[in-house]
Amino acid sequence: MGALTAGLLMASGAVADITDNSGAGFSIPDNSPAGITSDISIGADETITDVSVTLFGAQHSWVGDVTATITNGTETAALFVRVGDPGGTSGDSSTLDGDYTFADGGDDLWAAADAAGFGVAIPVGTYAPSGVADAPVSLAGTFGGVSTQGTWTLFMSDAAQGDTGSITGWGISFSSGAAIPEPGSLALLGAMGLACIVRRRR
Repeated sequence: MGALTAGLLMASGAVADITDNSGAGFSIPDNSPAGITSDISIGADETITDVSVTLFGAQHSWVGDVTATITNGTETAALFVRVGDPGGTSGDSSTLDGDYTFADGGDDLWAAADAAGFGVAIPVGTYAPSGVADAPVSLAGTFGGVSTQGTWTLFMSDAAQGDTGSITGWGISFSSGAAIPEPGSLALLGAMGLACIVRRRR
């Protein structure tokens, strides 16, 4: 019965991993704290346990100029803030070139930028979000327990003149937690349990 029970739970569960990659791309305005935004609207109403954000085709000739955040209308979390700049004016001189995902448990973006060096692209991959001076950021900690439903806004800005960049698009993914059996499956499981008890008594 154990294997069948697990199968029923998985088949009937309410797990909803949601991915939407429809975020529009844009050029990041040079030397503009006002930056630029792009929205993704999520219709599904699921309770968030984890979030990841991907920047597609990200290009920038000086990553230390750039800030990126994600907002759900009430809460905002940094993806990265002027990598390599703990409070100065220049930041790291490595570049962005490709697809970058930001998710809890990812690699250290600041370390990757430092290792890349002047004018060299940070390797594409999954990086942990970070704030000012590489302060740790948790997307699950910020958005966990709230609904996926609503407008999600990516913000990006460039804080210094002379280096420019863009993204071709962006996406967001959510996990909504463990499977929850549907009422019909619960009734079936209960009936199976009762049948087992009756058999044992015989």
